[in-house]
Amino acid sequence: MNHTYIGNDDQVIPNLVNAYRKVEGITLKAEYMSMSHTYGAGDILSNIDDLARWMEALEKNKLLSSTSKNKCFQPNILNNGVKTNYGFGWYIGDLQGRKTLYHGGGVYGFVTHGVFLPEEKLYVVVLHNCVNAYARYPTHAVGDLIAGTILGLQEKSAERTSIQLSDDQLNKYIGEYKFEKSPGKRKISVENHKVYYERPPRNTEDPWNKTEIIPASKYLFYAEGRKSTITFHFDALGEVTGFTVNQPFGRTVSTTKIK
Repeated sequence: MNHTYIGNDDQVIPNLVNAYRKVEGITLKAEYMSMSHTYGAGDILSNIDDLARWMEALEKNKLLSSTSKNKCFQPNILNNGVKTNYGFGWYIGDLQGRKTLYHGGGVYGFVTHGVFLPEEKLYVVVLHNCVNAYARYPTHAVGDLIAGTILGLQEKSAERTSIQLSDDQLNKYIGEYKFEKSPGKRKISVENHKVYYERPPRNTEDPWNKTEIIPASKYLFYAEGRKSTITFHFDALGEVTGFTVNQPFGRTVSTTKIK
């Protein structure tokens, strides 16, 4: 691995790319962050060629024994008996029934995601040098799209049959929602018996961007021309507590209702 470094504030790193951020539609330089304190959590500089070599060495047990590697790739069990979806440094998931091992991360100006499908011997890495909290497709979704395309998988889509809901039911969806594991908010509004999914504007003085979402059931909504769907969650009293965006190839992003 000839292009992998531990970042610091002094060394000149050959071919190091600049870092950016997108704020209200404007591309800016990333905020300054010293690369001397994040260590393994964000201090490693590399490229896709070196990461491919690293994964090949890991898969062939050149870095870890088979026993140690298997511990990394198996879910941990908590003291209370609950099974997690995390091994040692790897999340365990699936892509349409195919086991995946993945991890992502980010620091100022950089977002990364790597997903490995052990049965298919497929490793996909996405390295992004611009942080945009409101990107249409998160970095991990891009990685899944690439993996799914290589494997020839067909994206699953919900039944596109609309129903009519009462005004009382529609009003339950109205509110402001916060993502659980990432920055950003969304709004759900209702106008003239239609439900809208709203995203923040690029410029603060502009109105929120609105997309009509159509009910396929009390729980499931979709938008014309979009492959993703939205599933709303309810409490025991029938009130909406949040929703999940169901992205291509099985990825989900969840929100909690805050207003």
